[in-house]
Amino acid sequence: HQQPALDPVRFELHGLEEGESKMAVHGASDLFVSDAGEFRFSSKNKYDTPTERGRMEKFDYRVPWQYGFRLLSVNIIGIITLASAALCGVVGLQFLGKQLLVVGTFTAALCLVVVAGGFVAVQRYRESFPAWGLALGNAALSALLAFRETFIVQQTLTV
Repeated sequence: HQQPALDPVRFELHGLEEGESKMAVHGASDLFVSDAGEFRFSSKNKYDTPTERGRMEKFDYRVPWQYGFRLLSVNIIGIITLASAALCGVVGLQFLGKQLLVVGTFTAALCLVVVAGGFVAVQRYRESFPAWGLALGNAALSALLAFRETFIVQQTLTV
């Protein structure tokens, strides 16, 4: 038996794709889920190999809940917000449509904060960065829209 200090800390698992003759990477010591929810395997980072002899490690390749939540919540909010704002414009309620855009983009930002916080809670910091960036972008857009409507447009109307 080898000593635990000699156990591998970086690895790749290669296998055949179904119907293919080319080997592909199906697992590795480092797993990253892309912003689109796709698995990216790498052997660049070390794996925290257990030191107990005979210990079995299980890998969970299910897509994390954060991706599903982000995909559903942000897209549904976006569709409802844009459709409602467009409908408000058609029926002559432009001010309400603009307010819906502010509320919708801010709500999307809050959902993205939940996603980013969910990644941080399970120590997947690298995967939280896109959600933090999108949350900041949506919050900034919401603030910009609110500022524009409140200060710039109102001042133009009063002059």
